[in-house]
Amino acid sequence: MRSAPGSRSVRWVCLASGERLKGDLLIGADGLRSSVRRSLLGDGEPRYSGATCWRGIASFEIGEGPSQNWWGRGGEFGLFPLPDGRAYWFAVLRRPEREEDGPEGRKADVLQAFGSWPKLVAAAVEATEEGAILRNDLYDRPPTARWGRGRLTLLGDAAHPMLTNAAQGACQALRMRSPSAKQWQPSCRSRPSGTTKPAASGEPTASSPSPAVRQPGPCDEPDRVRFQELLGGASPEDAAVQTTRRDHAFRPGST
Repeated sequence: MRSAPGSRSVRWVCLASGERLKGDLLIGADGLRSSVRRSLLGDGEPRYSGATCWRGIASFEIGEGPSQNWWGRGGEFGLFPLPDGRAYWFAVLRRPEREEDGPEGRKADVLQAFGSWPKLVAAAVEATEEGAILRNDLYDRPPTARWGRGRLTLLGDAAHPMLTNAAQGACQALRMRSPSAKQWQPSCRSRPSGTTKPAASGEPTASSPSPAVRQPGPCDEPDRVRFQELLGGASPEDAAVQTTRRDHAFRPGST
């Protein structure tokens, strides 16, 4: 990946296939072990949370009521209704990193670990086919003050990976959409510096040939207000504080 200082384009990006691409900007949305992040920040591998997560979808009728979530010492179980009489569940438990499945399979492992939990937990797991149960160790990264430089920036798990049981996948996609999409719209181009303060350091920024900073425009405020209402009044400036709280609250066994 190469970009000339002050350039209005990313000079080139080399894919794993050897193909080279050129563009006006590069957004690394390539996940937890992002190659773009490695080139941009060089902050090493993700950190293991100390927990593993099993997930499954079963033909299991739980009605149209709200989702259910149980917390226990070092573990958590969530159950969510889906259309057509199905349900999605996840089970999180403190386990060693890269632990092998037990000899009787993943379903038996989950039932053994959560057998003393409410009967609905075991019933949902029992209704799931063995081959439909996924297992993944959970990783994240410490918060970083910045995930962009010039015309390179990061998005999603490449920028701020979260533990699966934080249930923030869709929420963070909505949140990132507002500053990221508006950032590159022609109607929201940068204004000369000095009119208002620069964008917060946690927001993606774009460089310009002349001294300029990203400034709120008329297309920003309605979306900003709407997304703040949707996300409980949160603003992008709260991101570092919220991520720190999330690290403490959702890391199994942290309390």
